[in-house]
Amino acid sequence: MSEWNTASQLPASFFSIAEKVYASDDFWIKESEPYIRTLFSTENSFFGSGKAWVDTEKNCARLAGFYNPDQLIDGKRAAYFGFWECDNQLEANQALFERFERWARACGADVIYGPINFNTFGLYRIRMSHHENGYFPGEPYNPSYYPELMEKLGYGVSKRFYSWFGRLDNRAEKSAPLMSKEVAKLEQQGIKFSRLTPEYWLNHLPEIFLNVDEIFKDNFAYSGITFEAFEKAFGEGFAYRFCPKASVLATDAEGNIAGFFVAFPDYSPLLKQSSPKKVEASQIRYNDHFKLLEHPKVLGKSGGVSPAYRKSGLFSVMSYLLTQWSEASYELGGATLVREDNPSARVGRLFFSQPGDWSHEYALFSKTL
Repeated sequence: MSEWNTASQLPASFFSIAEKVYASDDFWIKESEPYIRTLFSTENSFFGSGKAWVDTEKNCARLAGFYNPDQLIDGKRAAYFGFWECDNQLEANQALFERFERWARACGADVIYGPINFNTFGLYRIRMSHHENGYFPGEPYNPSYYPELMEKLGYGVSKRFYSWFGRLDNRAEKSAPLMSKEVAKLEQQGIKFSRLTPEYWLNHLPEIFLNVDEIFKDNFAYSGITFEAFEKAFGEGFAYRFCPKASVLATDAEGNIAGFFVAFPDYSPLLKQSSPKKVEASQIRYNDHFKLLEHPKVLGKSGGVSPAYRKSGLFSVMSYLLTQWSEASYELGGATLVREDNPSARVGRLFFSQPGDWSHEYALFSKTL
C-alpha cells in the first residue's frame, strides 16, 4: 500500500491488472501509462492540498483513493475511490476496499463516492448497461459484474447518468419548424451562433476556463482546477480532436461566451485494441483521423450555458444546431453523460426518442463511513 501527498512510483501491477481484466475485450481502449503516472506526480495540482492512496490485491484488483479536506458534499467530508479495476473476486475486493476505507476514515472522511479519478474533470462513474455496445473515449466502461460487486461491498447508487444514441437521418429537419423560431428569437436578443473552432478555443482559453467554472461550479461533486491543469487537459490535444464543423459557439451582443457545445467524432473504432487501424489516443487529430471512420458518429459531449441564459432555451437551440450541422458528415449521433436530474436530460431524451434509438446507463456510488 502506498500513500503520498506528492509524487510516488506506481507499482507495475497497477497497469498489469487492467491489462489482464480486459485482455479478451475487443472494445478496450488501452490506458496511457505515461499520462496516469503524470497524474500521480507533483505536476498534478491536486497534491497541493490533497493526498492519494494506492493499493493492489493478489494481482487481481487495484484501487486508488483520494482525499482533499476542502471537498465537501452535502456538508460532509468526502473521499473518492477511483482507477478501480478487478477480476470478479469478491474476497480480494473486500480486502482492498477495507484497507482503503480505513485510510479514508483516518483522513477524516464521512462519506465515500466513486469511482472518481481525482475529480469530475477526470473519468468517473460505472457503466450499468449495454456493455456489448462498446464505448467512446471518455465514456465509463467496465466489466458487467462491477455493479453487483459494488452492492456486495456495501455501496449504493448515489446518482444516475445517461447517454442517448440514434441514426441522424435528417433528425434536425423534423425539429426545424419549432427550433428555427427559437433560433430567431435568441438572435433577436443579440445571440450570435457560429462554429466553435480549435483556433477560437485556443485563442480564448482563459475566458473558456472561467466560463467552464461558472457553468459547472454547482454540479454535484464539482471541484475546480487551476488554469494550468485546465490548459494541460483541454488545450491543444483537446482542441484538435473535436469537430470544427459541428461544434457550436453562442456569443452575446458584447462578444462574450453565452454557451458552447463541443462535438467529437467517436474515435473508438480507431482506438480499441482489436482495431486493424489502431491509433494511439494521444495522436488522434480530427484533420487526420475523421476520414478513417467508416460509419462516423457525432457525440455532443462537453457543453453548457452561462447562468444568465439558462432559462432562455439556449441549450436546446445549441443541441438542434449541433445536430443540423452534423448531418452532412455523420451517420449517427449521441447526447452523452447527462445526469438524470439535469434539465438537459429532457433535451437528450427528446432528440433520441425514435424507434431504433438506444441508451447507456451509468451510476456514481457512495457509502457512509
